[in-house]
Amino acid sequence: TTNLLEVFERTRVLIDVDADIDEDVFISSKLKEYLSVNRMIVSITGENSPSRQLLSGITKSVIVSDFDKFKISKAIEKAMDTKYDVNLFDDRKSVLAFLNVSRICNEIVKNFERISNKDYGTQ
Repeated sequence: TTNLLEVFERTRVLIDVDADIDEDVFISSKLKEYLSVNRMIVSITGENSPSRQLLSGITKSVIVSDFDKFKISKAIEKAMDTKYDVNLFDDRKSVLAFLNVSRICNEIVKNFERISNKDYGTQ
């Protein structure tokens, strides 16, 4: 199927894997999409990654693991063993609000207006 929503509905656990590099600066493009679906997420990411920082407040519906094979296995087992409850996903709301495109655009516009309204004087 080409409809990802159908795939997500049949899935019990979504797995997001970041690059295993020091000082990673990227967040997986799939992570925001996964956060909007009421499914457990296993995030495999570095210790100081942006993904780990972003997910730090989500403790019920996201399990974060580093790249150790044993820890990944345990994280997947824990996610699979978690009993589905729609309330599990409430802790994602603040992160989804933070990632909201309209909010980000409004913030950029405000910052631009603030900068453009400054009086830099003449040189």
